[in-house]
Amino acid sequence: MERLTQARRQLAEAIERERLKDAQTVLVLEDKLKSSLQAAAVAHEINLPLSTLLLNSKLLLDQQDAPLPANLNEPLQAIASNAVEVVTTIEKMRTLLRNVQTHHRRLNLANVARSALLYAGPSLKAAAITVQREGLEESLEVLGDAAQIQIAVVNLLRNALEALETAAPAAADPATIAVRLQSEGDTVVLSVADNGPGFQTPQTALAPLETSKAHGSGLGLYVVQTTMDNHRGSLAIGRSNLGGAEGRLIFPAAPDPPPTQYGVGGERWSGTGP
Repeated sequence: MERLTQARRQLAEAIERERLKDAQTVLVLEDKLKSSLQAAAVAHEINLPLSTLLLNSKLLLDQQDAPLPANLNEPLQAIASNAVEVVTTIEKMRTLLRNVQTHHRRLNLANVARSALLYAGPSLKAAAITVQREGLEESLEVLGDAAQIQIAVVNLLRNALEALETAAPAAADPATIAVRLQSEGDTVVLSVADNGPGFQTPQTALAPLETSKAHGSGLGLYVVQTTMDNHRGSLAIGRSNLGGAEGRLIFPAAPDPPPTQYGVGGERWSGTGP
């Protein structure tokens, strides 16, 4: 009797912990939604005049009838370049908006990783990056939003590419990015590593608008962090075995699907529902 009472108490405590966790998740999502709506309003107000500025500067630079004086050409080039950077930042803000709501389904993380590599492939090839793949033929399932996760992986690949382009490794070591997928206990880990200079300030790398890049926005890793928060996972950054930076996306492994059962007459059912 005492064991039964103890088991009931433990069950009640576990249920209460899960209830508090779910309530906290709702509050976090509500806060993200509020912030995202504010960001959407700002992005909308900026986008129209910025597009006009970019268009006019390019029209002036491209005109053939009356070439610009030399003293105007360089400032206009700078205006166009800065406008492009702001457009890129706005697109990353929109990515954050898409990350507010996550539609989870069972998916093979290897498929998402291969899709991200396919998307980033032309840029990696143009930069003569050697890509190492490990575990991408495995079937390791998680519950998640494939589009969001692909955006996160592409951001990690882009960060690695930019790091290798700005500080290339020694000539004896070709620029390399390694993508690895593996199971670790009850988690599935997808990592992107490189042999570049590594994170200069890993303690602030995940903070929004913080960046060590000359022309970075500081939103890339924040987008990845937001994605992992939405998937009840985590992002770990540090130094890779290749000598550069490494980003590890750590997902809870998807639970085993319910066994398929057969009823009277051989009809198949999953064990759920009436």
